[in-house]
Amino acid sequence: MPAFFELLRWSFEVCLAGKWPARDWRGIRYPPGTPEARRSGSLLCGGYCGVLVQLNGDLDYYAKWLETPRRSNHLKPCSLCKATFRGSTSWLDNRPGSAWQGTCLTTANWRSHWSPNNPIFRLPGLSGLSCSMDLMHNLYLGWLQYFYGSTMVVLVEDCLPDSPVQNLLYISNFIKEYQKAEKRQFKQRLQKLTMIQPKKGYPKLRGRAADIQSLHGALLELWTQKMDRANTQHRQIRLFLDLNHQLQNLLDEFSPTFGFVS
Repeated sequence: MPAFFELLRWSFEVCLAGKWPARDWRGIRYPPGTPEARRSGSLLCGGYCGVLVQLNGDLDYYAKWLETPRRSNHLKPCSLCKATFRGSTSWLDNRPGSAWQGTCLTTANWRSHWSPNNPIFRLPGLSGLSCSMDLMHNLYLGWLQYFYGSTMVVLVEDCLPDSPVQNLLYISNFIKEYQKAEKRQFKQRLQKLTMIQPKKGYPKLRGRAADIQSLHGALLELWTQKMDRANTQHRQIRLFLDLNHQLQNLLDEFSPTFGFVS
């Protein structure tokens, strides 16, 4: 695998230079008279250059191949800041101005926190801050599962009139009816309360990323119909669901499917 990343680094350096190289990925000069030697120095893409500005992957991939800090490490779980699991810089403190927010790394000091040997980080301009967080695992299989699960718990326990299990079945049927004309559909069966409330821990909606991704419109409509409009917390939940709905629509409208990139 080190050879693979050396080759990858060389490829991106060639793209950045915008010219055919005189040496191969091992640094060996091409023999005179070979096709590679004859075209070396000539423009690669008509004068255009290719620049690697961002890496994307899940946290396990980052830790295994790019040598980022492991998320399970309580003393150093993050590649973008110096937050810890416990103590004064705990990432669990989400108040404005909490201590860990002041530990965010910069391009000047990131190697003081973690310094990988992976050759990809020798590319000009690339740093630990180039590691973007994976949208699927952070959003759809991350905190949005907790928010949706918590919202459904409020619905089944406070907003709907029947028993929790019957209320959950009502939610399931509502989602199916709402999504009849949509491409993405929630395919999980909401028949047990453990689908939204694990036996241990906080409420969390079970499902695949595609399932979670499909719910923004249905949950907004359901909550709007069943919420207590006099309840401040309910209005805050609706505001979040509305903003989330707008965000998901923007992500769909400007999807990489249509040629857009982050």
